[in-house]
Formats: sequence, C-alpha cells, structure tokens
Amino acid sequence: MRQEDTEASRLYLTGRYWPTDQQELLLRAALLEASEAIPAWRAIRDRVDPDRVDIGSRRLLPLLAANLRRHGVDDSELGGCLQLYGETRAQNHALFDAVAAVMRVLTAAGIETMVLKGWALAELYYKDIGLRPMSDVDLLVRRADARRASLILQQLGWSPQDDVTPSFARTRHGVTFKNRPGQQCDLHWWIFEEYCPASMDEDVWASSIAVDLQGASTRVPAPADQFLHVCVHGVKWARTPGVRWIADAVLMLRAGQIDWHRLISQAERRGFSLRMQQALRYLRALTGVAIPAEAWSHLARCPVSRFERFEHWVRSRDHSLMGALPFHWCNYVRSVHAISPATALGFGRYLQDLWGLDSVNQVLPAAFARAAVRVRGRATRLAGPPRAR
Repeated sequence: MRQEDTEASRLYLTGRYWPTDQQELLLRAALLEASEAIPAWRAIRDRVDPDRVDIGSRRLLPLLAANLRRHGVDDSELGGCLQLYGETRAQNHALFDAVAAVMRVLTAAGIETMVLKGWALAELYYKDIGLRPMSDVDLLVRRADARRASLILQQLGWSPQDDVTPSFARTRHGVTFKNRPGQQCDLHWWIFEEYCPASMDEDVWASSIAVDLQGASTRVPAPADQFLHVCVHGVKWARTPGVRWIADAVLMLRAGQIDWHRLISQAERRGFSLRMQQALRYLRALTGVAIPAEAWSHLARCPVSRFERFEHWVRSRDHSLMGALPFHWCNYVRSVHAISPATALGFGRYLQDLWGLDSVNQVLPAAFARAAVRVRGRATRLAGPPRAR
C-alpha cells in the first residue's frame, strides 16, 4: 500500500491511538513484503534502539527481525532485535508455565478458563511465542466464578491488586495478580473493559474453541470474537500508542478464519461498530489486506447511536484531568441501558461500589481528592525536573 494511501486514510480517523510516523515504518518493516519492508527498515534503522524506543515500538521488534530475516536482511543489522526475540521467548515460556499451572488447578476445581489475546495469539497466529512480547496473560472465567477463581489464585501464591468483592466484580471487568517472581496474570470475568450483558459473553463461551496450552486444557475465543476483542482493545487513546494490536489484527486477517457475519453482528450488538469501522479502514490502508466487500458494506450500514459516538469520543482522547470518570460513566450507562435523571442519581451508588466506599456520601469528597492528586501530578509534569543549584 502506498504511503499516500495510508496518509489519506487518516483523514477519516480520530484519536491518539494510531501509530506515529516512526511506528508506522516499524509496522511496515514487520508486516509487509520485501519491496515495502526493506525500504521502511532502511528509513528507520538508525533510530531503532531496543533499549530506548517506546514500549509500543519495542514490542514490534521481534516480529520485525523475523520478517526482515525472511527477506534476506543480514543478522548484523538486526542484533538488538534478535536479542529481544530470544529474551521474549524465554520470558513468555516461563510466564506461560506459571499460568498453565494455575489453569490446571482451576479446571480441577470445576472452573472453566479462556485465554484472551496475547498467549492465544502467540500460539495460534504468530506460531512462535518469541515473536510477541507481553507483560501478562489475560485469563477469563465466568462471572459467577470470579470470586472463587480469585481465592484459588491467592492460595497458589498470586497477590491481587484489589479484593474481588461482589461490588468490585459488578463494576470492574477484571483484576491483576502478580506472583513472587513478578509475573502477571489478569483475571477477567467480563471479556471487554466496556460493560456488556452476561448473555453476550455466554455467546462467546458457546462459540469458543478447546485447546491445550502448555499441558493445560482451556479455551480460546472463536476467530471473529478474538479479532473483535483485539481491535476494540486497541482502538482507544494511550499516551504512547500501543500499536501491537495492529500486528495482531493483520496476522489474524491473513489466516483467513474470520466469520465476517459473526464479527459484524457482535460489533453491532455490543456497540462497537464505529470502532470496528475505524480499525478495518486503517488495517486495509496500511497493508492492503482484503476485506470482503459485502462485510464492509454491511458494517458501514450498521446504525451508530449517539451514545456509541460519545463513548468513542471519550475513549479516543486524553481525559487525564478528569481521570477515569468519563469511562466509568460510559460503563455505568451501559449497565443500566438508559440515560435519565434516575440514571444520573444512580451513578453515585455505582461509584461507591467502584471505589469500595462505605457510603454514597463519601463519593463527592473522594472524587475531589482524586481530582486534586491528578492536578498536582499534571502541574509537576508541566514544571519539569527541578533545576540543579
């Protein structure tokens, strides 16, 4: 795909989650054929230091090294990237072993698991666990099993960032656990960060695929559901664009396993049509990957509600001074399925549960205290480091 085609496509895209110019060159070098990958690499090579690039770019480097080696680029040009591949492979193997042990205990306790994103993608689409760096494993259980699964993880020596109380589980999609070596497992009970009814997640469970990972029996989402999860998770604002989702999505598209009817139906039901349109438009512009005309036409015709547009606006911009409040409001509206005066009053109770407060009367003081911390942090960043005397 020509550079001007990609630039033109950006006229239709909003939000600071798209790659920077430098990241886009890395994506081209990592994903495209020799005629485009090698010139992209030559343009960026002198600026690529694995120890200095942003985290989003660093996570592309093992895949970049593998693609360029396939195109005949000499190993001497890829030294740091090849070293990162070896480190990633060893780290992922150790992480997967640790989480597989957890999954076997959960299975023995009658708790079914599903692996989301990273590990599943590395095994099924990258075909090499050294090609996809990751800091954690995303492990899904059913909502009714969240508390019991959390307790089992703790019994196995994993420490949660938060206690999975009933109120926490009602308002959050998951919690992060760490073990003594510092490995991380994110336990989820909703598939998406955005609230969706449990029936929609049960539909994903029903369509999921049984697999064996590191000797543990588990499940992975069907390709259409996995692809939707990858894109929705990626198309959101971040201070440093996390562009790895683009590589994930391209490899899934190339595998040719996506049920397009299911993908579009799920996106529409969950209120993700607008984000899916933007993701596919960019992927097509960057790589030229084929999107079936009928699927594209159907997606373009999906109705997009005012709330979906508002939520997309919220998630595509920096709201650091307001913190996570705009996201919490969107999730709350999703959970009550309406906006009304009663909805606004109920948001206080929702925040009480979310923040683990004893009374709804504590919500406003807590909100002001959190805002004060953010303002002080912003002022400190703007002031910069203290001057030497």
